[in-house]
Amino acid sequence: MDCRFRVGVLGRSICFSDRELEVAAIEGMARGYHPFPVAIYGPEGCGKTTLTRYLVHRLGNEGYLAIYLDALTEVPGKALELSPPIPQHVVEDALRSLSVPLSGVIARYAARVAEALWRRVKMRRGVVVVVDDVYRAVGLGAAERYTKALYEWVSRSAPRHGVKNLLVLLTTSEGVSKRLLARHSYVELYMLWNLPEKGFEEFVEQLNPPHSPSDLYTATGGNPRILIEIARHGWDHERVRRMYRDRIRSAIRSLGIPREKLRELARDPDADPETAAKLEELGLMIELMRSSALGEAPNPDPDLGIGTEWAWQTPLFRTAVLEL
Repeated sequence: MDCRFRVGVLGRSICFSDRELEVAAIEGMARGYHPFPVAIYGPEGCGKTTLTRYLVHRLGNEGYLAIYLDALTEVPGKALELSPPIPQHVVEDALRSLSVPLSGVIARYAARVAEALWRRVKMRRGVVVVVDDVYRAVGLGAAERYTKALYEWVSRSAPRHGVKNLLVLLTTSEGVSKRLLARHSYVELYMLWNLPEKGFEEFVEQLNPPHSPSDLYTATGGNPRILIEIARHGWDHERVRRMYRDRIRSAIRSLGIPREKLRELARDPDADPETAAKLEELGLMIELMRSSALGEAPNPDPDLGIGTEWAWQTPLFRTAVLEL
């Protein structure tokens, strides 16, 4: 647990729960010249934003210029986070120098923003640029073009500006964007799974729940967002499960998937990859690229809805489908 970095959860200030393996893996990438953008995908609510914001904070304190861009926020002052902090007039001067419209999604211009900033600060140990939830912002039709442009920028700009260490991190929850990127050699794709049990227990105990951490882990599979949803509803995970059941019923109705196919996947996540891919697009299931897991890949566990190649993003989705 690292209490030097905190996040607000339900009116509480919560310490960052350890993701030791994931943090070590990304810090290792940041220590050298990394020619390819790194795209991180994982279940919705698994903690990609918290992890990348933590890394920006941590690497900024280790001598890097770390830049975080929230692709879903259109106000530059709120979409941009820097570590170590840079005087506001320097940031404003950098943004004014860009020949781009900054009233929209600033993450579209991540490369220009990074260059404008590092030209105005003393060069440090290296530069890390995080663009969070980028493919929702730029659109799936532009995902490949956007990523390749960043690859070309890294290979061109880093040597030209004398930047020896440059790492670009992109995050996505989109199953479609993940499949698009997996076809190309100009990006590295890694999977981030839900919180490991140790980190999840650290997170849970800070919220003082009436249930044991192990019971909540069984209900959520370690997904922080689902845990927060349960806490927000008075720790009634049965109520939250019913809510998701109704949302899932509405979402999958348009796909015309037979109920028995859904139940088959609830019993065995690997039973029907074609249907699983459709559910991935709805944010219900996810393909497990075990060889590219940032931390430990989750072990197969039927009760948690985890197979060998496919998994439900959280057990709560699996149990909700069994009730359809």
